[in-house]
Amino acid sequence: MVMVVWLFVALIITQTYTANLASMLTAERLEPTIDNIDQLRNSNIRVGYSSGSFLKHYVENVLQFHPENLRNYGELEEYAEAFRRKEIGAAFLEAPAAKVFLAKYCKEFIQAGPLYKVGGFGFVCQATIFS
Repeated sequence: MVMVVWLFVALIITQTYTANLASMLTAERLEPTIDNIDQLRNSNIRVGYSSGSFLKHYVENVLQFHPENLRNYGELEEYAEAFRRKEIGAAFLEAPAAKVFLAKYCKEFIQAGPLYKVGGFGFVCQATIFS
């Protein structure tokens, strides 16, 4: 009787391991479509930034993006919708907002590129959408 119980437990453990391994090997992995900030700037892709933030000045003057390629958004949900509608290809967010955004939309978006620090305050280069 004990042997039957142990065989049943071993069967369950084996099946669980096999299912987890199969899902890891076949799961889709997100990879960025844009590798660096220069490629993003030169491709004239629209980028988003937080309204009321220092990022507009930084992205426009320091990173030298064209003003017509910049779109401002107030809420994190607006970024997700803009990515889905392909209005923007990247978003510049402050580090805390980027962490919240990526935690909420971790299955659709990833952080790509370096973390920039401006005056002790960090922000994320881009989050990219994948279909």
